[in-house]
Amino acid sequence: MDDSIVAYLDLTGSGIETVSHVKENGRIEVMFMSFEDVPRILRPHGEGEIVEPVDEEWEELRATFLVFHNSARAIIKVHVYRVATSCGFAVPLMEYKGDQMVLHNLWEERGLAEDQLESKLTSIDGLTRLESVAGKPVEEAVAAARE
Repeated sequence: MDDSIVAYLDLTGSGIETVSHVKENGRIEVMFMSFEDVPRILRPHGEGEIVEPVDEEWEELRATFLVFHNSARAIIKVHVYRVATSCGFAVPLMEYKGDQMVLHNLWEERGLAEDQLESKLTSIDGLTRLESVAGKPVEEAVAAARE
């Protein structure tokens, strides 16, 4: 990656809107907020790219994350063309106490592919979906689940 690209993990659990909308028109904006000390908001705007477990780049990109969640279904890359900042004066002060383990533990017990197949294949407005589920092409994963 170069200095104009940021990436984050897209975790299973809260719909698939970002993936669907990036696939629809490519545009993406991410918002970072400071909850401690200096109030600040940073918004990189750019062209989104979806990297899935079946893509060649997956393993190399996955290795760049210090912590990799087992519920990651995609990596969202943002090819940044504009960065906007604002004051953040209305952002509340909060204290970080640690990571939640609920999602991680849920997928350990339930199984990631099952949830992805049940409800996360398309957006709420029926836009396109991921090409893979739990590292397998969607059609293959659906067929295996029906056996």
